[in-house]
Amino acid sequence: NELSASEFNEATGWFSKGFEALVTLWIAIGSAELFNQGTWQRVWAAKSDADMRRGFLVGALLVTLVMMFFGVMGMIAYANDREAYDTFQKLAYLSFFDLLLPLPRFWHFVTLALLTTLAASSVDTLQNGLASVLSSDLVKHHLSTNWSRLVVVILNIAAVIQSADRFEVIPLFLVADLVCATSVGPLFAGLMTKDLELFGGRLVIPAPTELGAFLGCIAGMGTVMINGHINDVNKAVNPYTGKVYARGPIFSYFWLTNTKADGTPYECSLCGTKTMVTFIVVPLVSTACCFLFSAVDLYIGGEKARQPFINIPRLDPPEDSQSLNGLL
Repeated sequence: NELSASEFNEATGWFSKGFEALVTLWIAIGSAELFNQGTWQRVWAAKSDADMRRGFLVGALLVTLVMMFFGVMGMIAYANDREAYDTFQKLAYLSFFDLLLPLPRFWHFVTLALLTTLAASSVDTLQNGLASVLSSDLVKHHLSTNWSRLVVVILNIAAVIQSADRFEVIPLFLVADLVCATSVGPLFAGLMTKDLELFGGRLVIPAPTELGAFLGCIAGMGTVMINGHINDVNKAVNPYTGKVYARGPIFSYFWLTNTKADGTPYECSLCGTKTMVTFIVVPLVSTACCFLFSAVDLYIGGEKARQPFINIPRLDPPEDSQSLNGLL
């Protein structure tokens, strides 16, 4: 894996496609992580706000160093064999393993053990997060939390069956990230409890209603479909392997299988102006529609629009009756 400075300089640099991938990745991961229940578990488990901030700061610093390491390794691998990567004989996201090939077999086993540990810890965090979301409602309803564990087991069975189809990891992550981007704005805008007054009260942005947030999420989904229509995507096909992910104009674009104007694939799944624009437009449109529909909802329904538009009956008795029973 020897590499001269001139070879490294020729293979690296500042490129527009790198900037597009940076913007896309930042929005995609930010949208998905706000839905990551493993992260929220750490928020609620923190001893104090200060401890939480320190923990996230140290964690972010360590993650940044690790990502910089793998980024440099990727550039070294590309500089070693540019033609193979440019012609997709080798895949960029597997470039680190390309560097491991000349090493003794011992390091292969060490890497395998570390990767297995990494995957297991990530899956464990996600499973605990899913169980905690369901458990909170089960506790409210005085039901056993074992039901949440059963649901997680069922989801695992479905995940194993899905993994047998050997979908590529990055397209799967992009689908999940894009779905999260359709709803991240309306969902977290719902944390607003008071109207936002701007320019001395001349412009008032109402706190979202449930119906407004729900319609904002639908608008985000519609924005993805409109982008697919504009880009004339009627079938999602992996440009490298030819695998068909979806057919039809409705959900095909969620796979973001964009190609260049000449029909050739981009250098990476995150690359491309179309993908970057999609990740910028979708959360902006969904958030704007959330506030717009909320304003219309309040104009038509008044303060009644603040009430939940979907009522789920509770199994436990009201608080007043509980307190009364305690006194008796």
